[in-house]
Amino acid sequence: MALGRGLGALIPQQKQTIKSKKQDVALAQEPKADLPIGQAGVNFVEINQIVPNPRQPREFFADAGMEDLVSSVKEHGILQPLIVSPLGGGKYELIAGERRWRAARFSKMKQVPVVVREASTEEKLILALIENLQRQDLNPIEEAKGYKQLVDEFGFTHGQVATKMGKSRPVVANTLRLLNLSEEMQKALMRGKISASAGRVLAGVADKAKQQALFEKILQGLTVRESEIKSRLAKPASHIRRSSKDPVLLDMEEKLRESLKTKVDIKRFGKTYQLAIECYSEEELKKIAKKLL
Repeated sequence: MALGRGLGALIPQQKQTIKSKKQDVALAQEPKADLPIGQAGVNFVEINQIVPNPRQPREFFADAGMEDLVSSVKEHGILQPLIVSPLGGGKYELIAGERRWRAARFSKMKQVPVVVREASTEEKLILALIENLQRQDLNPIEEAKGYKQLVDEFGFTHGQVATKMGKSRPVVANTLRLLNLSEEMQKALMRGKISASAGRVLAGVADKAKQQALFEKILQGLTVRESEIKSRLAKPASHIRRSSKDPVLLDMEEKLRESLKTKVDIKRFGKTYQLAIECYSEEELKKIAKKLL
């Protein structure tokens, strides 16, 4: 399931109903008798009726980003409804929109706009992951932990995670490898001190002492390309897997894939490179060509 389908496409449109009782849902306008779950209509519920999703993949909320969002919410309100799932007893679990929910609490808002959806535990995790990935809100470690939850708790293969999240299998596998890094390196990734590309290079260095030395050089300003070369030199020749793709090329592929919304493959032949972009119709070809030109 690709990211392009959006959040709503992941949740079945069930025709159950919730009653507009004061203790359950506080509407901003005249209450309607029976509002079907999954309809486009927006409810306004008391903010203390909403509890956060315990499986929310995002752990780190940058103070600067939150301050900007709080200021925006104070001035304009919440422009995009939160997505919630009914828990019963007038409570709702937050599926998507935790930054907006936090900003609303900081802004002392009494009510927030929501769209109510039925969702399984698996769907809630996938929805939270997708929303954050679409907005590029997750740092590389949070993204990796989210993928790991899908694998460990729901039995997904790396290929299934890739399909659900609109990624390639190598990208998912390399992202998961970031969890093998030391706590110090993971914190650096979470706080943006080193890039995801640099993290993937570090994850490819088996010797912990050499890995730490390379990490310190990256912190001092070593480029990803330079660090990738050093990581190759740090590996014994017998352990170099020639079939593994250059992490820098993987990163380029991922950026192009995100931009063009289609499968992209980059191959290296000595000093030359081959870029393959898949498209499935003449119309799609024209759209991709327009972006590139």
